[in-house]
Formats: sequence, structure tokens, C-alpha cells
Amino acid sequence: MLSAACPGERPGPSTVAPQRAASPEVPSMEVIVEERPDADRWRVEYRLDAPASGLRFMRNRNRFRSAHWRVTTPAQAAWRERDGYEELYVTTGTASARFEIEFDSMLEGLPKDYELNKAFSDGSRLLFTGHLDARPLACPSGAVCASAETTPDDGGRSMWRLATAPARWVRLLDQAGVGELSWSPSTELSEQGTYVYFGNIEPLESEHLVAIIDPGMPAWIREETASTLPALFRYYTAEVDVELSRKPLLLLSFGGFERPGRSSGGGVLHGLVELSIEGQGFREPSPEGRQQWQTTLAHEVFHLWNGQRFFIDLGPHEEWLSEGSAEYFARRALLALGAVDEQGFQRAVVEAANACLAQISGRPLLEPPLRFGSFYPCGMTLMAWADGAARHADADIGDVFAAVFAAAARRETARYSTYDFLEQLERVSGHPLATGPIVRVLRVGVATGASGFFARQLHEAGIPVTAVEPGQATLGRWDFERLLGKHLVRCDCASDAPVRHRGGAVEIEASEACTLARDGARVTHIEGHSVSAESAAALQALLARTRAGEPVTVRGDDGERLLRCRDDGVDRSFVELFRPALSPGAARRE
Repeated sequence: MLSAACPGERPGPSTVAPQRAASPEVPSMEVIVEERPDADRWRVEYRLDAPASGLRFMRNRNRFRSAHWRVTTPAQAAWRERDGYEELYVTTGTASARFEIEFDSMLEGLPKDYELNKAFSDGSRLLFTGHLDARPLACPSGAVCASAETTPDDGGRSMWRLATAPARWVRLLDQAGVGELSWSPSTELSEQGTYVYFGNIEPLESEHLVAIIDPGMPAWIREETASTLPALFRYYTAEVDVELSRKPLLLLSFGGFERPGRSSGGGVLHGLVELSIEGQGFREPSPEGRQQWQTTLAHEVFHLWNGQRFFIDLGPHEEWLSEGSAEYFARRALLALGAVDEQGFQRAVVEAANACLAQISGRPLLEPPLRFGSFYPCGMTLMAWADGAARHADADIGDVFAAVFAAAARRETARYSTYDFLEQLERVSGHPLATGPIVRVLRVGVATGASGFFARQLHEAGIPVTAVEPGQATLGRWDFERLLGKHLVRCDCASDAPVRHRGGAVEIEASEACTLARDGARVTHIEGHSVSAESAAALQALLARTRAGEPVTVRGDDGERLLRCRDDGVDRSFVELFRPALSPGAARRE
């Protein structure tokens, strides 16, 4: 259970990645962050040990600074984009040893990245330091040069001073201070970034972690979290035969009940788990809400092992292994803890397999451009296949990852890769062909017969399935919408055309290869069914009409129109989907 920890005491030390030795030199830059809680505003000052022509901000998955940050010093400074980075530079061609910016708390989500700020219901705030990480711009070899010729200086480290109101706490991993806190991160930690907590919520400490939990969080979620976390830590420790070396910090925020539905998410950084929830669907406990929260919690906690205790090799092509294993281990944990039954477990695996089929359409998962959203369902599906292969040798996926982590522990970097996973799966299963189906999906693809191939592998994993019409398949609404868009293009166009899903509509970009969508099309209904609210029924109607060779009534912004599938030999085949074949009460494996 979680118990109160004295605010003046440091939480347990955090888990951090292997890092280069600290430089004994004086830091080349001091970063002063001041929170102004009354105005919900921030001031950030960069003090350099030598004048520079500007700053380059190193984290640029999203370029938002020029639109949200105001430069106050120097007066002659402006934003620009160069080499894919946002830069703040002195417009007069001179140099400055001091740069200062201000911004209001920015709570909007950033695609595929951490939010700059997170809000707690009591007024506490989180700040992600990674978005503030910057390098001074200097001329090569110290010579005088034009602004466009400057390069970022990686020669020194930074010292951070984090300040807030006098009676307000600042917490960063295992450090804490009232009103102010100093931090000297390694280069790696500075680049990756971490969340800093500003506020006065009393931390709770357990055997496994230290937690700061939003006081506005629904009571049932607080209770669920307190009871589930210890069980997850014990389960994962036993499964992969590795204990975490230090206590992580859990930051759990609540966004309120204003928005409809349920939304939950989070991420894991060095020694830290950040989670947040919001939505009317979490007001009262429900089986759906409870399972969503437990799954989110279990997924992120496993990242403490597969992404923080040990480290996946660098490169986006390895993320399928990180996310896929977190998805699958989360479902296994909920099954082991009694949070879901065997039917619920199999349903989750089959839904992932259907989503994978719908999203990659037989193409290799790792074929550029990478489709990161597919890494979750496809990775989980491949983990189920690996689990089945290991079970044929009286082992399971836990034994495979225990071997992967044991090998990583013998390396100075503590890293592992897809190659390591495949090697250990082959060794644990005792079957040289166990990795073949996984490699095929990753690198070769299944150009024909993908549905049958997936069905066979699921059966080998102890999860039999039945092929069904799309409307009866185990699949989420968003994936039904994706399939709907793909089949509309398949029907109307002689070649692929870009499709977007927004505003309750399927939007097909203008293409001369299309008929209905020659000038672009926005489809909201098919045969009277909403493509958003009734996506499964809309897809079923589209397939039934096209298979019968009959025109399809579609409705959009320009009224109703008839869609007739092209008859020029384009492949109209449609991938079959599944639902679990397990009968109630049956066991998956003997």
C-alpha cells in the first residue's frame, strides 16, 4: 500500500540509464526556470559562459515554440527554422550571453511527444525539461561568420535552477526543495528530458515507488491504483527474473470530467512514470473504465523493465519490440491478477491481430515509412506468437525476456535489440523455425493470404479464431474507419490515394486515378450508416454492395451520390477478420 512520505524527505533514488562520466569543467550554460503560479506562466533564462549568436532547441518532433513563446531578451532576437530545428537568434548579427523567454502553461497535447506542461486539479503543474534543452550557436573554430553558418556547441554541460513561489515544492526524481531546486543533469538526461513537479501534494511512498497523485482523482481510481501497482511490480519481477534497482517516481494527474468518454495515457522516462486521465466515463467505476485504466497502468509500468532497467537499441525500427512487449505483458499481467478472464485475454489478442491486418495490409511492419501506430497491435500479435512458440517447450514469453534481459545485463550499455529477442526466442523454444513467422511480418510482409497466415499462427499460439464478416469481428471503431477508407479507395480509384479521417468523415484527396474522388471526396454516410458512429455497419454495407456488383449510395458535403466500383481488373480482395473461437469457460491451453 501507499503511505505518506514526509515532504522534506527525498523519495527513493531513481533509475537512470548508463551515462558518460560527468565533466569536471564548469557548465557552459545555466538554465534558470521560474514558475509564476499565480499567472500560470513561466520564465526561462539561459546564461552562457561566452556570448553566442543564438540557441538551437534540440527536441523538435513538434515545432511549437515560435507560436507560443515570447522572447524578452535580447530585444533584437527572432525565431527561425534551420536544419529541421527551431532556433532563437540575434537578428543584428551580434552575440549575447543571455537569452530569456516567457510562456503560459501549454497543456495541449503534442503528437508523439511529451506535453510541455501537465495540470493537476489543485493547481500543481508539471514541466517537461526536454523542450527547454538548447545548445548555444557558435561560429566554427571561433571565427567570425554569418548567422546561417553557426553550429550548435556541444562542448559543455548545463546547470539548472528551478524556482517557484516560496512555500511551493519543486520535485525532480529523487530531489526536492521548497521554493527552489538545483539540478546538474548528464548530457543524456538533459537531452531526453524529465518532468519536474511544482506544487504541494504530499508524496506517498510504498515498497516499490514514490507517488504524487492528483487529489481530484476519482476515489475508485486511487484505490485501484494503490491495489494494482504492488501486484504488477511483483508479477513483472517474477516473470522476467529482474528486480528494479531503484524506486521510480509516479506522477498521476487528473484532467477533470468536462470531456465526454474516457481518455488515459502516459509515458516512462528515467526513473519516472507519468500518467493522466480525464473524461466523464471515469466519474463512476465501470468494467470498461476499470479495464482501460488497469491496462494503461500495466503497460506503462512494464516500460520500467523493458525501457528503463534495460534499454532498447537506438532507432525507431526497434520501437515495435518495446511497445509490443509492453502491450502483451500488460494483458498477461491482468490475466494473472484476475482482472480479466481467459476470454477477455483472447479477445484483446484477437483485436490486436485484426488491427494489425487492417493497418499494414500485408506490407512489412518495418517497411518505410514506418507506421508507429501499428507497432502496438502488430507487436502485441507477434508477442502472442512468440509466447506460443515458447510454450511448446514448457516455457513462455517471460522466459524469453528473462534471457534477453540477462544478456543485456552483461553488456556495459544494458541494451538489447530485435536480434537479441529473436535469438533468445529460438533458444528458449528449442525450435530453429520459431522466429520465421515473426521475421516475415517484420521484414518480408504477407502479400497474399495474410488472413489465413495470421489465423494459423494464432492457432499455434493456442488462440483459435473464426473468420467472420467485418461487422462481427473483434476490432475497435478507429480500425473499422481505416478499413472503410481503404476499401473506398480500392473501389473508386485505380491506385492508392491519400485518406484522412476527421470530423466524422472519410476524406479522400483529389486524384485523377479516382472517379468519385477525382476532385476529392468527403464521405460521411454509406448506405445510410455513419462512417464514424456506425463504422462497422457502414463497412459491411459497402462490402455487400460491391461484392454483388451493385452501386453504393454515399453521402457527403455535396449530397448523395452513387459509387460504382471500377471494373478494370484492380484487385478488390478484402482481408478477412476474426473473432475468438474459444467457448465460455474453455481453457486456452491444456
